[in-house]
Amino acid sequence: MPQGVNSVAITNHKTQEMEDYLTVNSVDGLIGLVQMGVLEIHTWGSHNNSPDVPDRMVFDLDPGEGVDWQALAVAAREIRGQLKKMKLEGFLKCTGGKGLHVVVPIEAELDWSTVKQFAHAVVMRIERNQPDLYLTKMAKAARKNRIYLDYLRNDREATSIAPYSSRARSGAPVALPLDWKELNGRTRPAFRVMDFAKWKKRLSLDPWKEMPKLRQRLTSDILRSASVESQSPK
Repeated sequence: MPQGVNSVAITNHKTQEMEDYLTVNSVDGLIGLVQMGVLEIHTWGSHNNSPDVPDRMVFDLDPGEGVDWQALAVAAREIRGQLKKMKLEGFLKCTGGKGLHVVVPIEAELDWSTVKQFAHAVVMRIERNQPDLYLTKMAKAARKNRIYLDYLRNDREATSIAPYSSRARSGAPVALPLDWKELNGRTRPAFRVMDFAKWKKRLSLDPWKEMPKLRQRLTSDILRSASVESQSPK
């Protein structure tokens, strides 16, 4: 492997065997991935030293055919509103596709099952309020004119596109962190590798800069408010 591209051994829960996963934590590692021809970087929601204890929760908003940008923006605000009721802050990201991610940093103290149940409870509440617009099941046949609220990113070995990663799609779009104010625009924010000169200033205006400072916990009270039956944090 190129310099900076390393591996970490993680137990496969099905086979109980150790498997090697790629990991990078430096500029050299990112450059090494580029030299290997990597176009997309997807990450787990946990760290190498605690793969079974997530510290990041992701809500993936996937619009079906017929859903416009304004409706998707409303959905993202709805997710944010639900989180704020529980005093949790989420961060916004365009995926390089049609969708949006709302990313929630949390203290690493609960297992994947508990975090996934919490995320499921949040999106189920939104779906119940507007079942004609929102969907929490994977069936693609039912997604026309509706937004799939995907909570399944919150599972061991599930991944989500990394911020600033390019996508292996026509035009080489890029997944970028967004300011919540950008939901007010008339059109969906879109960025491409070939247009980097037009948006490179965004690298110095990071809307996620406060994320590492937050110490958010899914407390027992928050879990109960979301109707999640799970273990309580220590």
